[in-house]
Amino acid sequence: MEFKPRPKPKKSPTKKSSRIQAISKTMAEGNRKYKATKIKKKEDMLEGRFFKCFFSNKQLDPNIEWPWHHSLGKKGELLWAYWNIFPCIHEYHMDYHNLDIGKLMKLDWYISFLERVSKINHAVYNHELKRMNKGGIIDDTQFFKMYK
Repeated sequence: MEFKPRPKPKKSPTKKSSRIQAISKTMAEGNRKYKATKIKKKEDMLEGRFFKCFFSNKQLDPNIEWPWHHSLGKKGELLWAYWNIFPCIHEYHMDYHNLDIGKLMKLDWYISFLERVSKINHAVYNHELKRMNKGGIIDDTQFFKMYK
């Protein structure tokens, strides 16, 4: 008995294979705007000699690609909003996102960050107050006294 390979099925000429896009057109457009905004903000910060870490206020080397923190989230237009993104040192960025508020309050840079942000960005400061209130660091009375 001789082995005969099974014939391959013919592809339909009308059916084309399609791939699912890795990211949507909307997300691709958002990423493009975000990249352009980062470049513009970095140029502006360097021109003003204020290319510093958002958290520690330490001067950053402009030749290094630093992570960027979105102070009020990344949803929708916040992803590329000029006033919402800031360069930062990776270690501080990871501490900010990974540590609970009790541990953050023990870090020197966090206390100075709070003092600085209370004067320049009330939305971010109020976000931090909510975080402290939720973490049990301040009670509701203190929260409403400090809220700006």
